[in-house]
Amino acid sequence: MHRRTVSAHRPELPDQATSLYEKFTTAVQLTDVEAAAYEASRGVKRPPRRQEDRSLVPRGLVRPEIDVDKLVQLMIGMAQQGAEADKNRGQSSEGDPDGK
Repeated sequence: MHRRTVSAHRPELPDQATSLYEKFTTAVQLTDVEAAAYEASRGVKRPPRRQEDRSLVPRGLVRPEIDVDKLVQLMIGMAQQGAEADKNRGQSSEGDPDGK
């Protein structure tokens, strides 16, 4: 009785439930490596940009080994951006006696 009532109001619901259940069972059956490859193949939606001046964007890639050189470059770039931001904040608060 309940199913008929719900189906009358939302006829697409059984199809959506079947589709989602199939996706769920497929995901459960995948191993960790397969799941990571599956997620990588689907792509990742990027959030909307909030700052137009951002230049470093970390991206996740499926690789068996860490690329140490790229990790070092990323960390150096982030440190330089942080130092530059601190320097800019220091210049903008020079006239403020509280340093704020």
